[in-house]
Amino acid sequence: KGNNDAFGAFFASFQTLTDKSLLTRFLNVKKKTLIMWGQADAIVPLSFAERLHAELSDSQLVVHPEAGHHVQEEDPDWVCEHLRRFLST
Repeated sequence: KGNNDAFGAFFASFQTLTDKSLLTRFLNVKKKTLIMWGQADAIVPLSFAERLHAELSDSQLVVHPEAGHHVQEEDPDWVCEHLRRFLST
């Protein structure tokens, strides 16, 4: 059963990432937003984050120069540092 659950979660995530309306759903966000992205993300390209940042009026984009899709796992200290800075402003 565990493998089926993992496959189901992966499939649902893949469907969400390939949904053409994904960006437009984020555009309803009206709060201050921090966007953290890995430069080497091979799943969702940096261009998506850049477009999202351009569309959200009160957003900040920080890009990890070496991380991929799971920046929070690849460099948790980097993530925490940027969260601290963002939450203190």
